[in-house]
Amino acid sequence: MAENDNSPKQKIGTPKSKDAYRQAWDAAMGQPSRPQSKASELMKVPELVRALEHMFGSTGDPIFADALAAVTSYGFEKHGLKRGGDRAEALTFGDLDEGYLAQIRFMVERRGWTVPVATQEVVARFRVPGQSFDTVTHELARRYRAWVAAGFPSPNIDDVGDLGYSWLVFPINDETLNLGRIVIPPEGLTVKATGFWRRLLRDGSIRVQRVP
Repeated sequence: MAENDNSPKQKIGTPKSKDAYRQAWDAAMGQPSRPQSKASELMKVPELVRALEHMFGSTGDPIFADALAAVTSYGFEKHGLKRGGDRAEALTFGDLDEGYLAQIRFMVERRGWTVPVATQEVVARFRVPGQSFDTVTHELARRYRAWVAAGFPSPNIDDVGDLGYSWLVFPINDETLNLGRIVIPPEGLTVKATGFWRRLLRDGSIRVQRVP
Protein backbone atom coordinates (compact mmCIF):
# COMPACT_ATOMS: atom_id res chain seq x y z
CA MET A 1 0.00 0.00 0.00
CA ALA A 2 1.37 3.39 -0.97
CA GLU A 3 2.17 5.75 1.85
CA ASN A 4 0.19 8.96 2.19
CA ASP A 5 1.99 11.92 0.66
CA ASN A 6 1.84 14.62 3.34
CA SER A 7 4.33 16.92 1.62
CA PRO A 8 3.07 20.46 0.99
CA LYS A 9 1.79 21.04 -2.53
CA GLN A 10 1.62 24.28 -4.49
CA LYS A 11 -2.05 25.19 -4.83
CA ILE A 12 -3.35 26.45 -8.15
CA GLY A 13 -3.48 30.23 -8.04
CA THR A 14 -1.05 30.45 -5.12
CA PRO A 15 2.01 32.66 -5.72
CA LYS A 16 5.51 31.28 -5.23
CA SER A 17 8.50 32.99 -3.64
CA LYS A 18 10.57 35.47 -5.63
CA ASP A 19 13.56 33.12 -5.45
CA ALA A 20 11.45 30.30 -6.92
CA TYR A 21 10.34 32.52 -9.79
CA ARG A 22 13.92 33.67 -10.39
CA GLN A 23 15.20 30.08 -10.47
CA ALA A 24 12.45 29.07 -12.91
CA TRP A 25 13.27 32.03 -15.18
CA ASP A 26 17.02 31.37 -15.04
CA ALA A 27 16.46 27.69 -15.88
CA ALA A 28 14.05 28.49 -18.74
CA MET A 29 16.28 31.15 -20.29
CA GLY A 30 19.17 28.69 -20.29
CA GLN A 31 17.22 26.35 -22.57
CA PRO A 32 17.05 26.76 -26.34
CA SER A 33 13.78 28.08 -27.69
CA ARG A 34 11.46 25.57 -29.32
CA PRO A 35 12.15 25.58 -33.07
CA GLN A 36 9.37 27.03 -35.17
CA SER A 37 7.60 24.81 -37.67
CA LYS A 38 8.65 25.19 -41.26
CA ALA A 39 6.05 26.56 -43.63
CA SER A 40 6.15 23.31 -45.62
CA GLU A 41 5.18 21.36 -42.48
CA LEU A 42 2.03 23.40 -41.89
CA MET A 43 -1.36 22.69 -43.45
CA LYS A 44 -2.11 25.16 -46.23
CA VAL A 45 -5.07 27.47 -45.62
CA PRO A 46 -7.16 26.13 -48.56
CA GLU A 47 -6.67 22.61 -47.18
CA LEU A 48 -7.75 23.80 -43.73
CA VAL A 49 -10.85 25.49 -45.17
CA ARG A 50 -11.83 22.36 -47.10
CA ALA A 51 -11.29 20.23 -44.00
CA LEU A 52 -13.45 22.49 -41.85
CA GLU A 53 -16.16 22.58 -44.53
CA HIS A 54 -16.14 18.78 -44.62
CA MET A 55 -16.31 18.57 -40.81
CA PHE A 56 -19.22 21.00 -40.70
CA GLY A 57 -21.05 19.19 -43.50
CA SER A 58 -20.50 15.84 -41.83
CA THR A 59 -21.55 16.86 -38.33
CA GLY A 60 -23.65 20.01 -38.62
CA ASP A 61 -21.80 21.23 -35.51
CA PRO A 62 -21.72 25.06 -35.57
CA ILE A 63 -18.27 25.06 -33.95
CA PHE A 64 -16.81 24.19 -37.37
CA ALA A 65 -18.79 27.01 -39.01
CA ASP A 66 -17.39 29.36 -36.36
CA ALA A 67 -13.88 28.13 -37.13
CA LEU A 68 -14.43 28.84 -40.84
CA ALA A 69 -15.68 32.34 -40.03
CA ALA A 70 -12.64 32.94 -37.82
CA VAL A 71 -10.23 31.88 -40.59
CA THR A 72 -11.74 34.54 -42.86
CA SER A 73 -12.18 37.22 -40.20
CA TYR A 74 -8.58 37.03 -39.00
CA GLY A 75 -7.29 37.24 -42.58
CA PHE A 76 -5.73 33.78 -42.87
CA GLU A 77 -7.65 32.92 -46.04
CA LYS A 78 -6.39 36.09 -47.76
CA HIS A 79 -2.87 36.37 -46.33
CA GLY A 80 -1.89 32.75 -45.60
CA LEU A 81 -0.72 31.20 -42.33
CA LYS A 82 2.52 33.11 -41.75
CA ARG A 83 1.54 36.63 -42.87
CA GLY A 84 -2.01 36.10 -41.67
CA GLY A 85 -0.74 35.00 -38.26
CA ASP A 86 1.58 37.99 -37.93
CA ARG A 87 -1.24 40.33 -38.98
CA ALA A 88 -3.76 38.75 -36.61
CA GLU A 89 -1.32 38.91 -33.69
CA ALA A 90 -0.61 42.59 -34.32
CA LEU A 91 -4.31 43.46 -34.66
CA THR A 92 -5.30 41.45 -31.60
CA PHE A 93 -2.54 42.14 -29.12
CA GLY A 94 -0.59 45.12 -30.47
CA ASP A 95 2.73 45.30 -28.65
CA LEU A 96 3.70 41.87 -27.29
CA ASP A 97 4.11 43.40 -23.84
CA GLU A 98 0.37 44.19 -23.79
CA GLY A 99 -0.27 40.48 -23.45
CA TYR A 100 1.99 40.35 -20.41
CA LEU A 101 0.27 43.40 -18.93
CA ALA A 102 -3.15 41.79 -19.40
CA GLN A 103 -1.93 38.68 -17.56
CA ILE A 104 -0.66 40.81 -14.66
CA ARG A 105 -3.98 42.63 -14.50
CA PHE A 106 -5.88 39.33 -14.36
CA MET A 107 -3.80 38.11 -11.41
CA VAL A 108 -4.08 41.43 -9.58
CA GLU A 109 -7.84 41.84 -10.07
CA ARG A 110 -9.06 38.24 -10.08
CA ARG A 111 -6.60 36.62 -7.66
CA GLY A 112 -5.81 39.58 -5.43
CA TRP A 113 -2.05 39.35 -5.94
CA THR A 114 0.26 42.32 -5.55
CA VAL A 115 1.76 43.87 -8.68
CA PRO A 116 5.32 42.65 -7.86
CA VAL A 117 4.21 39.04 -7.29
CA ALA A 118 1.95 38.99 -10.37
CA THR A 119 4.80 40.41 -12.46
CA GLN A 120 7.22 37.75 -11.20
CA GLU A 121 4.71 35.02 -12.09
CA VAL A 122 4.28 36.36 -15.64
CA VAL A 123 8.02 36.82 -16.23
CA ALA A 124 8.79 33.28 -15.06
CA ARG A 125 5.85 31.55 -16.74
CA PHE A 126 6.18 33.22 -20.15
CA ARG A 127 9.99 33.45 -20.19
CA VAL A 128 9.95 37.20 -20.78
CA PRO A 129 13.42 37.94 -22.22
CA GLY A 130 15.81 40.47 -20.73
CA GLN A 131 19.17 41.09 -19.08
CA SER A 132 18.20 39.53 -15.75
CA PHE A 133 15.10 38.39 -13.86
CA ASP A 134 15.17 41.44 -11.57
CA THR A 135 15.65 43.86 -14.46
CA VAL A 136 12.78 42.37 -16.45
CA THR A 137 10.35 42.29 -13.52
CA HIS A 138 11.20 45.87 -12.50
CA GLU A 139 10.65 47.20 -16.04
CA LEU A 140 7.45 45.22 -16.64
CA ALA A 141 6.00 46.32 -13.28
CA ARG A 142 6.83 49.93 -14.20
CA ARG A 143 5.08 49.53 -17.55
CA TYR A 144 2.07 47.92 -15.87
CA ARG A 145 1.64 50.86 -13.47
CA ALA A 146 1.91 53.28 -16.40
CA TRP A 147 -0.70 51.21 -18.27
CA VAL A 148 -3.02 51.41 -15.26
CA ALA A 149 -2.51 55.18 -15.01
CA ALA A 150 -3.38 55.52 -18.71
CA GLY A 151 -6.71 53.76 -18.16
CA PHE A 152 -5.82 50.27 -19.47
CA PRO A 153 -5.64 51.08 -23.20
CA SER A 154 -6.70 47.82 -24.81
CA PRO A 155 -6.39 46.13 -28.20
CA ASN A 156 -9.11 46.17 -30.83
CA ILE A 157 -12.27 44.63 -29.36
CA ASP A 158 -14.68 45.32 -32.20
CA ASP A 159 -13.80 43.43 -35.36
CA VAL A 160 -10.87 41.03 -34.95
CA GLY A 161 -12.14 37.46 -35.13
CA ASP A 162 -15.77 38.55 -35.65
CA LEU A 163 -17.88 35.42 -36.22
CA GLY A 164 -20.84 37.31 -37.65
CA TYR A 165 -23.21 37.11 -34.69
CA SER A 166 -23.61 38.83 -31.32
CA TRP A 167 -23.43 37.90 -27.65
CA LEU A 168 -25.02 39.36 -24.57
CA VAL A 169 -22.09 39.33 -22.14
CA PHE A 170 -22.39 39.45 -18.36
CA PRO A 171 -19.76 39.93 -15.63
CA ILE A 172 -19.16 37.05 -13.26
CA ASN A 173 -20.81 37.41 -9.81
CA ASP A 174 -23.16 40.07 -11.23
CA GLU A 175 -20.69 42.86 -10.41
CA THR A 176 -19.75 45.62 -12.86
CA LEU A 177 -16.61 44.69 -14.80
CA ASN A 178 -14.38 47.59 -15.89
CA LEU A 179 -12.22 46.68 -18.89
CA GLY A 180 -10.81 50.18 -19.39
CA ARG A 181 -12.30 51.14 -22.76
CA ILE A 182 -15.57 49.43 -21.97
CA VAL A 183 -17.62 48.62 -18.87
CA ILE A 184 -19.90 45.58 -18.58
CA PRO A 185 -22.87 46.30 -16.28
CA PRO A 186 -24.57 43.54 -14.26
CA GLU A 187 -27.53 43.56 -16.68
CA GLY A 188 -25.21 42.69 -19.57
CA LEU A 189 -23.90 44.27 -22.76
CA THR A 190 -24.50 43.28 -26.40
CA VAL A 191 -21.25 42.84 -28.35
CA LYS A 192 -19.93 41.18 -31.50
CA ALA A 193 -18.60 37.66 -30.93
CA THR A 194 -14.95 38.57 -31.51
CA GLY A 195 -11.72 36.97 -30.32
CA PHE A 196 -11.45 39.52 -27.51
CA TRP A 197 -14.69 38.36 -25.90
CA ARG A 198 -13.96 34.68 -26.51
CA ARG A 199 -10.69 35.03 -24.60
CA LEU A 200 -12.52 36.64 -21.67
CA LEU A 201 -15.06 33.80 -21.75
CA ARG A 202 -12.29 31.19 -21.80
CA ASP A 203 -10.51 32.92 -18.89
CA GLY A 204 -13.69 32.82 -16.81
CA SER A 205 -14.08 36.61 -16.66
CA ILE A 206 -17.54 36.70 -18.29
CA ARG A 207 -20.52 34.55 -19.14
CA VAL A 208 -22.37 34.90 -22.42
CA GLN A 209 -25.74 34.39 -24.06
CA ARG A 210 -26.07 34.27 -27.83
CA VAL A 211 -28.35 36.93 -29.28
CA PRO A 212 -30.94 35.42 -31.69
